[in-house]
Amino acid sequence: MRTPVTLAQVAARASVSLSTASKALNGRDGVSPRTRQRVRQAADELGFAPSTIARSLATGRTNTVGLITHDLVGRFSIPLLMGVENAFGVNEVSVMLCDARGDVIRERYHLSSMLERRVDGLVVV
Repeated sequence: MRTPVTLAQVAARASVSLSTASKALNGRDGVSPRTRQRVRQAADELGFAPSTIARSLATGRTNTVGLITHDLVGRFSIPLLMGVENAFGVNEVSVMLCDARGDVIRERYHLSSMLERRVDGLVVV
């Protein structure tokens, strides 16, 4: 498996600073169209994919919502899951679904696990 390409490598390839590369790839102001294109081309050539973990550390958001249910069959939780995903928009928020199976200890474990993962929101059904 290849080591992931870093933003620093993209910046070096495009001959720009790290902050300029970040601004260019995130569509922020302060970058000329020519520079933005050069950075995007460098990112494409290198196969750069943004790190979800790095973005989470920088923004303080995980773009993840936890959903804990006791509904074994899914008659209620699956439509709820779909509704939560629809409410946040496509490719905006991931929903982590956990089934507590009516067990308080399991529910506490899932809750603790989600809090450790710093979910941005939590739905308990």
